[in-house]
Amino acid sequence: MVTRISLVKLRAIGRDEVLEHWLGPHADVVRALPQVRDYVVALAPEARAGEQWDAVATLRFDSEADLREALEAPATARELVRTRAPFIRSVDAFLVEEHVVVRDGWVVA
Repeated sequence: MVTRISLVKLRAIGRDEVLEHWLGPHADVVRALPQVRDYVVALAPEARAGEQWDAVATLRFDSEADLREALEAPATARELVRTRAPFIRSVDAFLVEEHVVVRDGWVVA
């Protein structure tokens, strides 16, 4: 499994409008990605001051090859940028290696 973390700074619009765009048209593009396993969006309860990140999005695929194939298709890349433009000011995205410590309440060795 490969995980892409996106640190997100939102535009100065209302939380309801952010959710409408993010969980609507933008999520529709992500749902249609081939081989996508998980997509989780986590927003701070209220806007954060200055240049602090407002939200985190986590996207998972079985492999880095699957992730790159899905995200680097030109038409998909354009749609992802187009559908995030109304609510996202900036993003810092990177791949991470996860080390599970607890899963479903059980300690993982």
